[in-house]
Amino acid sequence: MCICLRRFAYARRNPSGEVGENFVKIVEAYFKALESSEIYNIDGVKVVVNRGDPREVPISVIADIYSPDLIIQRNVRDSSAISVVKNQYSAKYSRINLAKLREKYEVPFIHSNGFLVVVKIPIEKVDREVVREIVSTVFS
Repeated sequence: MCICLRRFAYARRNPSGEVGENFVKIVEAYFKALESSEIYNIDGVKVVVNRGDPREVPISVIADIYSPDLIIQRNVRDSSAISVVKNQYSAKYSRINLAKLREKYEVPFIHSNGFLVVVKIPIEKVDREVVREIVSTVFS
């Protein structure tokens, strides 16, 4: 069972007034993720590029639907940048070094745990070649 539905099942057993509202938000996020995501398989690495609003489609929903190794989406704080995120459930998680993106891109932020990096590339410029470059960099 996916993480989001597990949360709903927990909330259902421990009811509050927000259960129905939260369930609707989760379902809407799933449909938005299906509409706004592109899937790339680069040398055996599954990457999802979400072109939708990251406030409407949480990373957990994208991870639940697609089980990718990497997720790329517009950065919430800087719309001229992207967030590159490692999926914590990926078998490749420990082999991905997002800090290496500093070698090729302007990187204003790297999370201290290394699971997320902000790269100064607008989401509109992210295509198959950019995804390929990101994958080859973080696995080198």
